[in-house]
Amino acid sequence: MPLMPAEFVREAHEDRIVSTLLNPAAKADALEAITLTGPEAAKFTSLSAKTLERHWQAGEPVGRIKIGRRVVYLRAALEAWLISKATPATIQNPTR
Repeated sequence: MPLMPAEFVREAHEDRIVSTLLNPAAKADALEAITLTGPEAAKFTSLSAKTLERHWQAGEPVGRIKIGRRVVYLRAALEAWLISKATPATIQNPTR
């Protein structure tokens, strides 16, 4: 029975994930694409690395995780946290 388009896409996606997990270089590249180091996260947020750590210690969802000894920040979680902190005064008016 031939694969339907959605099934084909799912199977291709699963194959790509498996091949990425089996290839250490690809796994490292994939991890770098979705994470930021402490200094990168600090630059991204315009906060110091210590301030980001304090927000994490206070229980705020800044996306900080440890992978072995490395501390990294998940880019998507950090972006969502920044958006949640936005106030009307900090959001630019798109008509200007």
